[in-house]
Amino acid sequence: MGFRTPVRVLVAIFLTSLLIPASSSASLGLNFQDRLTVESGNPNVNIISTNEEQNIIAITYENLVEVYDNENKSLIKKFEFNREIYDIEFSPNGKLLAVDVRAISNLENSLHVIDIENMEILDAKSSGHSHEANIDWSPDGTKILIPSMGSDAKVMNYEDMSVHTILDQYHSAEITCAKYSKSGQYILTGDSNGVLVLWDNDGNYLNVTMDNEEEIVDCGFSQ
Repeated sequence: MGFRTPVRVLVAIFLTSLLIPASSSASLGLNFQDRLTVESGNPNVNIISTNEEQNIIAITYENLVEVYDNENKSLIKKFEFNREIYDIEFSPNGKLLAVDVRAISNLENSLHVIDIENMEILDAKSSGHSHEANIDWSPDGTKILIPSMGSDAKVMNYEDMSVHTILDQYHSAEITCAKYSKSGQYILTGDSNGVLVLWDNDGNYLNVTMDNEEEIVDCGFSQ
């Protein structure tokens, strides 16, 4: 779980009556949040993430990631990257930490994965995005969802950073949020124009688009 500061939230809207336009009639429980800037003593974007057991804490500011033991609050290791960090996210089993570094081109040096057990950065890397956005792990821990430089997002196989699928054509602005449902069956993306799009986990568009007309900075599924 990741927490980002300064906090920029206006309202959370729960869309619990939306139905899948297929055989299932179960509610998706979509929700999203809009932006409100709250002043903070630190002008930098800071993110805190904890693993599932909550015994490891990762903190990032500027271009640094610090990993702490949550029991004794001691620093385990510090990792330095070459640019500002936009997001960090533990894998579902807590053994890996994905690090989303600001991209300056399509070079594959923006998405990194830290092996928490061995405290080392894995060799495989991927390209990312140059605007603030989040990343997300698939619930089975095999893939990472990340916005791209343009108006699309990619699902990456984390082990070799090969592209599993690309989510494109239905956004006309930068994707600012991308989330898996808890079941892993669905993906939700939102962009800076306020458009939300629903996909299945293979990247197929599910004929569900919502226009909030204001920038989406966080989105997710309530179930």
